[in-house]
Amino acid sequence: MGRLIFNPCEIIKFDVRIVKEDENSEVIHLTIETEDDCLKYRICSDKREPDLSLIQRDLNAGLAKVLEEDADVEIREYMERDYLFVRYPDGTSKQYTAQKI
Repeated sequence: MGRLIFNPCEIIKFDVRIVKEDENSEVIHLTIETEDDCLKYRICSDKREPDLSLIQRDLNAGLAKVLEEDADVEIREYMERDYLFVRYPDGTSKQYTAQKI
């Protein structure tokens, strides 16, 4: 199994869900359960990443690869600016607008 390089530990399971917050607003709720902790983020679309379904697809594919193979995903937070940086197992990096929940 791969590891989450936020705090290197084994990922047990994850959930990437698009949630309707109100009539005109949807966000992603990302939950990653590890052997040490449970990380939860609220991810919004923005100019860099305008399509929530593509963000959801990328997160699901990257995290599934970590569970299925010996791969890693790296998550770095910059919560002062509401940024979450994700480096996927294939080496691509994405910056998302996110808050911890």
